[in-house]
Amino acid sequence: MNASLNDALDAASKPSVSAREALIAELIGDLGEVLGDAQTLLPTMNASRQALVEAHQQLSKQLSAHVIAFDAQLDAMFERARLDTAKMIAANAHAVVKRSVEDLSQAMRGAAEALFNEQVSVSIQRLAEASQRLAEQQSSARERWVILLSMMGTAFMAGICLALWLWGH
Repeated sequence: MNASLNDALDAASKPSVSAREALIAELIGDLGEVLGDAQTLLPTMNASRQALVEAHQQLSKQLSAHVIAFDAQLDAMFERARLDTAKMIAANAHAVVKRSVEDLSQAMRGAAEALFNEQVSVSIQRLAEASQRLAEQQSSARERWVILLSMMGTAFMAGICLALWLWGH
C-alpha cells in the first residue's frame, strides 16, 4: 500500500489528467481492499457478537444463581439474627421476671414478718394484760382468804378463850 501511495504522489506531482485518474483508480483499488477486508471481518464480527450475546446470557444466568444464593444466605442470616434476638429477649425477660419475683417475694416476706410481729406483739400485750389481771384477781382472792382465815382463826381463838373463861368461872 505504501508503494502505491508513493506512485500516486509521484503521479500527483505531474499535473495531468492521467495522474488524477490514476489516483482515483488507486483509491478505488484501496477501497476495494478495505471492503474485501470488511467482508472477511463481517463473519468474525458476527461470531464475536454471537459470543458476546451467549456470554451475556451465561453471565446473566450465573448472576441470577448468585443472587438467588445470596438471597438465601441473607434469609438464613436474618432468620439466625431473628432467633438470636428472640433468645436474647427471652433470656432478658426471664432475668427480669426472676428479679421481679425475688423482689416481690422479699417484699411479701418483709410485709408478712412486720404483720406477724405486729400481731404477735398485740397478742403478747393482750396476754400480758390478761395475766396481770389474773394475777391481781388471784392476789386479791388470796388476800381475801388470808383475811377470812385470819378472822376465822381470831374468832376460833376468841371462842376458845371465852369457853375457857366460862369454864373457869
